[in-house]
Amino acid sequence: MRKTYLELFELNQFAGQWLKKNEGESKMSYAIKKIGKRLKTIFEDYNEAINELGINNCSVDEKQNIIKDAKGELVFTKENLIKKNKESKAFLNTQVEIEPYICTEIPELTEEEKEVFEGILI
Repeated sequence: MRKTYLELFELNQFAGQWLKKNEGESKMSYAIKKIGKRLKTIFEDYNEAINELGINNCSVDEKQNIIKDAKGELVFTKENLIKKNKESKAFLNTQVEIEPYICTEIPELTEEEKEVFEGILI
């Protein structure tokens, strides 16, 4: 199934909230934990791509070495920071593949949870 990073961040948030309010073991908690492991890899790839956007847009010296501030953070020109932020925002709408893990026993869910979990967990 293809979902955007933004949809997967929302899924992760709802899954975490569901686990907090439904303590204990269940088929749904097991399914959420399985999806969580898949999300971890996807989010690692996302973070790597966002870091690359920073590197591609940061300031460099005359030898093309990256310039960092006293805290070790990348330095940007105003224009390149705006460009990086636009690219980062657009990247949230990139679709990625995630293998669903459909729960066989669906507990009572809110309408929002049903909408977010549909196709991935239910």
